[in-house]
Amino acid sequence: MDIYYKENTGLETPQGHNLDYFSIKILGNNYTSSTSFAEIVFYQFLEDAQSGKPANAQRTCEWNPMSDCTSVMVANLFSFDSITTTSGDTITLLNPTQQDG
Repeated sequence: MDIYYKENTGLETPQGHNLDYFSIKILGNNYTSSTSFAEIVFYQFLEDAQSGKPANAQRTCEWNPMSDCTSVMVANLFSFDSITTTSGDTITLLNPTQQDG
């Protein structure tokens, strides 16, 4: 699972610490609702993501599909200035840096 870093994704722990590391857990298209979606897990520390510890948060994003190709879907997700999750949080994953996993 690829791990990415984006300073200030918009999510925090209950203590107010940024969740700047994340991985895409599931990526796909929902043909019933005509959307692409991604389930993303967020971490405070890179070491937690690398070791597979439980995530600090998980969110689902949906957007208008532009392709069925996985790499294009990831590029689309990483191109939005901001995106609203299905739980109502607004996050940004714009141009993240891939971390060593």
